[in-house]
Amino acid sequence: MSESRANLEQILELLLAEENEQAEELLHEYVVAKARQQYERVLDESEEVEEDLDESEEVDESSCGSKKEAHGRGRSRRDYRSLRPFSRLC
Repeated sequence: MSESRANLEQILELLLAEENEQAEELLHEYVVAKARQQYERVLDESEEVEEDLDESEEVDESSCGSKKEAHGRGRSRRDYRSLRPFSRLC
């Protein structure tokens, strides 16, 4: 049985035994732990996207000229993320 399932079963048992304060505390801990896991997963994915973006910029720069020519004046790569599918058209 997974740890998550065991925690949820314990919370349910506490609720059925009308030990609401303890159940609320355990439920809060469970939700916070799950939120942390999700946040860390999002951060990891974000770092991977940044690395991929950096690698694709290097390819773009070598095939399309300088960074300013490829991206315009003074704009960061974040300004052009929505245009990423079109970056290969230069």
